Amino acid sequence: MSASFDEDLEGAHVLCVDDDPAILRALQSVLSSHGISVNTLDQAVGLVEAAARIQPDLILLDVEMPGMDGLTACRMLRADDRTRALPVVIVTGRSEPADHVAGLAAGADDCLAKPVHEPLLLARIRSSIRRHRAERRSTQLIAELERVTGRDYSETIRRRGVEQVVGTLLFVDVRSLSATAQQEDAQRVYAALDALLSVASERCVTHDGVVERLSAEGVLGVFSGPDAVVRATKAAAGIVRWARDAPTLAFWNPPPVAIGIHHGTCLRAVVGRDGRRERMVFGIAAQVAARLSGAAQELEVLLSEAAWSHVAGVVDLAEPREASIKGARSRSRVWPLIVS
Repeated sequence: MSASFDEDLEGAHVLCVDDDPAILRALQSVLSSHGISVNTLDQAVGLVEAAARIQPDLILLDVEMPGMDGLTACRMLRADDRTRALPVVIVTGRSEPADHVAGLAAGADDCLAKPVHEPLLLARIRSSIRRHRAERRSTQLIAELERVTGRDYSETIRRRGVEQVVGTLLFVDVRSLSATAQQEDAQRVYAALDALLSVASERCVTHDGVVERLSAEGVLGVFSGPDAVVRATKAAAGIVRWARDAPTLAFWNPPPVAIGIHHGTCLRAVVGRDGRRERMVFGIAAQVAARLSGAAQELEVLLSEAAWSHVAGVVDLAEPREASIKGARSRSRVWPLIVS
């Protein structure tokens, strides 16, 4: 395998925890070829102390191990102040949705099924590391500001916790879910929805997006950087291809998705009280993306004029048309993405 360095991965530090020596060797080989420094552990016992000492950018954690399972270890990482903020990706040999839900409930940031698809693994690592580094830089800047000014900003940050984000927002709308839920068995609805949301979130992450919202209403992905709109269109096209070409998914044929893409400014904030705190993205830009998806037909991707201005002549778009966008005083021009 030839080395493929990039600025997001080169110099990163990953701690891999698995009781299978062959898997550890494979992970070390793949990650090292992308400029990632790798530490390995063959058991979860002692993981908290090792992670506290190493302070990796990411922990890849197996589930089924002797002595201590990965879910227990993940909960212990989240309970320790030294390791609470470290990104953790659970890697499990089980592919059932309930197993992935258990990993997220234990405090993991993400879950991957074995055997791990290398491009997906690298995309997940890149996304987690980028977010972790941004949070760490923010903490360092606050500490330096406090040192220079002699003021304590921790309470202000805790109280406000608001960050302005300029980027591309992609919203995947799941159509007719309420009506479907009333007609179909709840277990079948859950299985179909889980499959759809999993694919949508994976396509966002594969193209270096961050999944900010994952719910029965749909998926909100946020893309940053100079090519953010291009990557968002690639993620959207991947979702539509899957929905269009996939075999019948339970009672859906095809899965009823519609996608809106908008480029603008939104706010990312932590809301709620200590017993229940969640990060969310909100603002006009997020609303526009969601409302664009509402104006799209099933299996269609619509771009706003702000998004179109970044990719005109770069991606394949159909001729613009006028559409009624909820909340807008007049009809808006939208550009359908051509998905081959």
